[in-house]
Parts: sequence; structure tokens; C-alpha cells
Amino acid sequence: MTDQLPFVSVIVPVLNDEARIGTCIEALLAQSYPRDRYEIFVVDNGSSDRSYAIAQRYPIAVLRESATRSSFAARNLALPQARGSIHAFTDSDCTPSPHWIAEGVKTIRETGADMVGGNVRFVYSKRPSAADVYDSIANMQIERNVRERGVCKTANLFATAKVYATIGPFPHSLPSGGDVIWTARATEAGFRIVYNHAADVAHPTQRLPAL
Repeated sequence: MTDQLPFVSVIVPVLNDEARIGTCIEALLAQSYPRDRYEIFVVDNGSSDRSYAIAQRYPIAVLRESATRSSFAARNLALPQARGSIHAFTDSDCTPSPHWIAEGVKTIRETGADMVGGNVRFVYSKRPSAADVYDSIANMQIERNVRERGVCKTANLFATAKVYATIGPFPHSLPSGGDVIWTARATEAGFRIVYNHAADVAHPTQRLPAL
């Protein structure tokens, strides 16, 4: 039965995140979705720490995009190599829940949608500050963005390969916001996006310097 499931390509950019990239990869390798039905790309975006070396320890594809410092350039490097009929995006500082891939795929199959935005569950630091609280309220509000604007962040996004084939790559050199532009182009072209709360990733809140 598993050979009837769509093949999924998971793409994760990383930049100087040696503390968390291993946790992200291990969560992806521990998915309930059959391991032979998905591949994982980690794309290092010119890290000066051990992120690239850590990623190489795992049975995944590890690429390097050093020419352009942008997470969207990193994703664009992997997309032409992705074999999946579904592309799944998350970030190195996210920890996908065990059923993340399964929920994203199920939603596409059951609803006929072209894209799925999943829940970003914020994890507070041990001593939350006002910045932590603000970040959790103002940032990554995927359900509202999907419902009201038809857009989504690549911290938690599934898209059929047809979307990339039609829309093309992400805006290559933007430091941020390229995912919103890309998903807006897709919905304007007639592709449908839906939300699934159960397709969940954990994401740490940001402290004041990062904000």
C-alpha cells in the first residue's frame, strides 16, 4: 500500500544553526510517513559554524548555496533536484511533529488543494520576555494568512510539484518575504491553499535582538 502514497521532497535551508539543525533532521527522519516515500534536502547557505558538517552525518542529501545569501536561493537550489510530487518546506529552527508529512499529504489528497499551510507552534524560552510574547502573537500566524490572504510561510508549507512547475522558483535573493510573494503568485494563478492545524511544527520564539 505504501507505494501508492505520493513521494515527498522535504527541503530545509540552514545558516549558522548548528545548535538546532540536528534536532530538525532527526525529527524528519522519525516521521510516521514511510521512509521510502520521502527524501530530505538540507541546503547550507554559507554557514561559518558546523551546520554543514552536522547535516552530513545523516542519511540525507546535503547541498551548498554559497553564492547568494538567501534562504530562498537555498530552496531554489534543491527544487530542480526534488523527485517528489509534493514539496514540503520547513526551517532548521523548526521541529516537525511525528505526523507532519502524513498530515500534509493527507490534506492535499483529501481536499484536492495544491498547497497546505500547517500550524507553527511557538515554544517559549525558559524566561519569556515581552519580545517572546510579541513574536508568538505577531509572527507566523499561518491559519489567518491562509484564510485572509491566501499566503503562507515556508516554515510550514506543502505544495504540489505542479505549483513550482507553473510558478517557477522563489524570489532568489530576498532576505525575507519571498515565501509570501511565491504563495501569493500561486493563489493568483488559481492554485488553492488550505490550512491544517495537525500538520504541526514547533518553533522557538525570538528574543529582542533577532526581532
